[in-house]
This record gives sequence, C-alpha cells and structure tokens, in this order.
Amino acid sequence: DNSAITSGGAIYNANYLLLRQRSVRGNIATNGGGVFTQGFSEIRNTTFDNNFAYAAGEGAALSFSIGSGKVKNVTLSNNGTAQNPALLVSPAASIEIAYTAVGHEGGFLSCAAYGQITSYGYNADSGDSCRFTNTTDKLNTAFSFGPLSESLATKAGVPTDEVANIHRPGLGLLADSGENFANTIDDPAAPGCSKVDARGVTRPKGACDIGAVEVVPNAKPPRVPGDGGGVITP
Repeated sequence: DNSAITSGGAIYNANYLLLRQRSVRGNIATNGGGVFTQGFSEIRNTTFDNNFAYAAGEGAALSFSIGSGKVKNVTLSNNGTAQNPALLVSPAASIEIAYTAVGHEGGFLSCAAYGQITSYGYNADSGDSCRFTNTTDKLNTAFSFGPLSESLATKAGVPTDEVANIHRPGLGLLADSGENFANTIDDPAAPGCSKVDARGVTRPKGACDIGAVEVVPNAKPPRVPGDGGGVITP
C-alpha cells in the first residue's frame, strides 16, 4: 500500500538490490508499482500481488529499466491491467528467470519483453507474452494460487494455531496448491534451485517447483523470535 509519483512504489533501486523471502503487495507508481530497478537486482522466493502502474505500458509489479537481474522462485499474480504488464523488461535491460509464475486470472498482460529474457526453465505464464522458450516452461497455464489464509491453511491440514506462524515472512503470500506448478523430480540440470520456499519450508513435491510458496500439509515453518515479517506495506 505504498505509492510513488514517479517510479518504484515500494522499492526504487539505482544500484544493487537483493530481495528474498518477501511479499510486495498493494503498491502503485507511474512505473514499477512494486519494484523499479536501474541497476542489478536479484529477487528470490518473493511474491508480487496487486501492484499497479499509473502510466499505460509500464510495469505494474516489477520493472527493469536498465541493467540486469535474476528472478528465481517468484510469484507475480493479479498485478496490472490490460495496458500494464506485471513484468516489464525494457530494451536496455536483461534478466535471467527460472521457477517463476507470471500471470493474471483476468487474462491481463503477464510481460512486456522488450529487452532480453533468458529462461532457465520451470517458469509459468498465464499467456505467452513473457517469451519463455525453455522446454520445461509452461505457457497459457491456468493459475492455481490463492491467499495463504486461515481457510486455505486449514484445508491443507495445517492446525489453526499454526496459521500465524505459516504467514511468515508476512501476510499476503500466495500459495501454490502444488498440482499445476510442482515438478516431480529434483532436476539436477536446474541451476540455482531453491529447496525451501518463502517461509523456509522444504518444498515437498520436487525441490524445483514453481513460485514462492507451496502449501504443505502439517508444515511447521521454523520459528524466528522477534521476526516482524516481510510485507512491504506501511
């Protein structure tokens, strides 16, 4: 729920950014409603949800203006509009991306790929605008994400007294039900595979599954005393 008149509703990066195990949601800016980057950005195990951009054609959740980046085990869902892609890679930018889900249930734009997007596989796009070309990528794929709420946690077999702990590193995480986005094997050819999700929970259905969070029946994330969470909101 942050805003910026120009770029970077939640984060403006002009040099180096490392963003891990966070939830970036409800932010708005002219460009890069969630994150706007002009340097190098590495983003892992992070969820972008309900971020928007004022200007038509600009990135709603994540905007790479110049420079480069690495995006791995990231969920971008329900960001932007028909005129604003969730992920923007400008002509002067390039990114490497893997194990990431990009899309919108309403059929809005997933990506505007003007620069170079190199897929290392295991990505999912609700359309085909992200130009994912690896044989393990999934295009025109229906999303099966929902908020990691008490009802979903209960359905997944998580005791209600563990719900608050499961929200670590913050409210607003979107959970992968595991059916559409899980790999059945730990692919040794997959580079930089994250064996834990955004909560620090071991991924259950293949260490290289797609997205930031996967609900695990009876999962108990490690307790971190004094951890205030990682939602980027006021």
